[in-house]
Amino acid sequence: RVSMYYDQEKQKVRVEKIIVHVIIGLFVLVLVFGSFGIIKAGEVGVRTTLGAVSGTNEPGIYFKVPFIQKMHKISIRTLTVNFDKAGDIGDEKDTHDNLFGASKDLQEVAIGIVVNYHIDSKKVSDIFVKYRTINNFENNVIKPIIRELVKSTSASYTAEELVTKRTEFSDKVNKTDI
Repeated sequence: RVSMYYDQEKQKVRVEKIIVHVIIGLFVLVLVFGSFGIIKAGEVGVRTTLGAVSGTNEPGIYFKVPFIQKMHKISIRTLTVNFDKAGDIGDEKDTHDNLFGASKDLQEVAIGIVVNYHIDSKKVSDIFVKYRTINNFENNVIKPIIRELVKSTSASYTAEELVTKRTEFSDKVNKTDI
């Protein structure tokens, strides 16, 4: 009986050692694989340490302190804002997604516009601090500027001129630097 009890205790100790080794092994794996990552081309990494921005990283491999630092990847590729999503439906044009404004002769006009933009890699850190995501930045900065720019530019043309001088109107809107 003593021998059987001794074997059970010995086996219990072995199981406990195996569990401890597995836990340590998992912790080491998390440390090793949580210490680095890759930032792809067209992205900039914003490093945060305990929630505060502590720098940026260019594309390539990066190293960080697990559990203390995080890397947030922000796209600097060309992005598109589309205010002309509807398109033609038979003889009618659905203008639900277009911008609306008034012409110089006070006619209501629906203007479809597509805007391409990209974020300057030097300003990624500031944008991250203020908006956290590209969607927040687009919704709070880019789209309101586009709306105001199109409305204010359309107000300097009559409804007829918006049709006959479409290229001129488009060039004025496109040349504005945001």
